[in-house]
Amino acid sequence: MPSRRYFPGLNAIRAYAALCVLVGHTVWNPAILFGEPLIAPWLDTFVLNGGTAVTLFFVLSGFLITHLLLEEKRATGTISIRNFQIRRVLRIHPLYYAALFGVFIVMPLLYGERYHWPTTEPLSLILVFGFMANVLSTLVPTQLFLLAPFWTLAVEEQFYLLWSPLMKCIRRPLNLMFGVIVVRWSFTLLLELSLLPITDPALVQNLLTLLYMTRIDCMAVGGIAAYFVFTNRMQLAFHNVVWYGALFIFGVGVMLPIEDTQLNQFLYALAFAALIVNVACNPKRGQLRAFLERPVFLALGNMSYSIYMIHSFIIYIMWQTLRGTDLPTPVYEAVMHISVYIITLTLAYASYRWFETPFLRLKHRFTAEPVQKTARPATVGD
Repeated sequence: MPSRRYFPGLNAIRAYAALCVLVGHTVWNPAILFGEPLIAPWLDTFVLNGGTAVTLFFVLSGFLITHLLLEEKRATGTISIRNFQIRRVLRIHPLYYAALFGVFIVMPLLYGERYHWPTTEPLSLILVFGFMANVLSTLVPTQLFLLAPFWTLAVEEQFYLLWSPLMKCIRRPLNLMFGVIVVRWSFTLLLELSLLPITDPALVQNLLTLLYMTRIDCMAVGGIAAYFVFTNRMQLAFHNVVWYGALFIFGVGVMLPIEDTQLNQFLYALAFAALIVNVACNPKRGQLRAFLERPVFLALGNMSYSIYMIHSFIIYIMWQTLRGTDLPTPVYEAVMHISVYIITLTLAYASYRWFETPFLRLKHRFTAEPVQKTARPATVGD
């Protein structure tokens, strides 16, 4: 069985991205979805906004998945698309469909007429159950309620379906990744400059929104970083100018209310890729890696998917519970945030340990065996 390289520190980065989404959505969701005031908005100044945190998720996913596929191709001479997709199904699908059961069955039973139903049109249901919620979010941006976070899982699933066959068939993966970025941004520019035969402004805007949400360019940036790590060409990324420049962009993303645009997210993706490579591989960042490998960060990283899928339910439940009370604003904000964090993390731990882990234990059955001539574990220095 080919050896999968472990990258220290990345679980902590994944945990940070999940906690950014948790904090940001607790602040913003009641305002965006239900027209309520922001809940302790000052907390949002200490984390990446939700859109940028999702970009971090996507770059990290592109990095890890691309490196995994490169390892498999070197060890076995090919990529088993079937095994790869089954492993992704075991990781993503059980909790995804459990969350949909919560959206359409549990929450309506719990709240009855007070429940804010997402769209239930047949096409919408086909899209969300078929991992195309990013398309649904483009079509129905204000009626999704608890379905709103599902678009990122659709993007991930579409990336998995596209990336493994492309990586298998194309002999020069670096050309593939740069090509994806060029095609994505060329199409965006053609739409922005009205150079395509599309005359409906609403359709143009929907296509631009869909491109923005798909973030395939951000995943390709992560893939490029993985390729340079895999081929041991990381010298430029290790330069102090790159490291501190990436930290500066990261700090700007945390502290300043920068407009959430396609170009800004791409620039963030470049910075995140540099941070990922340095945290995982740069010998000069050993002390940082040791700190990020603490058990609490590893545990939160393992729970990041369940944190992401559960938190919107808890925000909604606590909002429904507290909105009729006459609590002073500071007390309401404190109770809302603390309760959402504690309940979300508790349920995420339970989900990971007792619901997700049994499925994850099946993944080893679908790991490709190396061919004899490359039976030794793959190493970056090859």
